[in-house]
Amino acid sequence: MRGICYPIQFSMISSLRTSPFIVCPSSLTLNWEAEITRFAPSLKVLTVIGTAAVRSELIEKIPKGKYDAVITSYAVLTRDIDSYSELKFGLHFIDEAQFIKNHNTQAAKAVKAIVSETRFALTAKREEMSQPAAT
Repeated sequence: MRGICYPIQFSMISSLRTSPFIVCPSSLTLNWEAEITRFAPSLKVLTVIGTAAVRSELIEKIPKGKYDAVITSYAVLTRDIDSYSELKFGLHFIDEAQFIKNHNTQAAKAVKAIVSETRFALTAKREEMSQPAAT
């Protein structure tokens, strides 16, 4: 929940008119879309998934500024990284950042190739997630 707050807030107040770019594991792309839609239904979300042809069409829509958030997965970003070379994002949100822990992987190189003004990396171990917060 905390993870979606900053991209939503950024979209609502950003004078940069650039979409936050969210990269996450494939299993979470639709979760991100659903959570943003649930908590900020007025925001327009572009989820870059599908065939190569479909993804290419979706990526072409990003610079037009019609979306408040762009979401894709590490696997898809790795395949499509060349299509993002001319794009700049105000915020790059990296979910489950342990996916890029090894800087030699294609995923890490693709994530680092994205041009953005600010990056946030979010990660947590399962044990940390299951323990109640200290009061």
